[in-house]
Amino acid sequence: MAGNQADRRDYDVAASQSAQDNFNRLAAQLEALIDQRDGDVRAAMSDYQADGVSDEYQAKELRWKNAATEVRSIIATLRTSLQSTDQTAQQTVQKAKSAVDSIG
Repeated sequence: MAGNQADRRDYDVAASQSAQDNFNRLAAQLEALIDQRDGDVRAAMSDYQADGVSDEYQAKELRWKNAATEVRSIIATLRTSLQSTDQTAQQTVQKAKSAVDSIG
């Protein structure tokens, strides 16, 4: 790139919002599937008992719950980060506009 183009940084808030909408839609589906699975397992396990198997399954289920909690944490972190990035970009554009407006 020539001149200042190499240092240019662009941010498209509309594109970012579209990406956030897509992410939020998919994240909500994933969270709903996690909730549904947890409910299904609770219902199944309330009537299930097998000597030597139930305890082992409970340990595996605990690993699943820990992984699901981590997925939820990642989703929350991504949501916060995406929102923060848009806010920062909008504030930066506003500051740039004010700086340009103040030029005599």
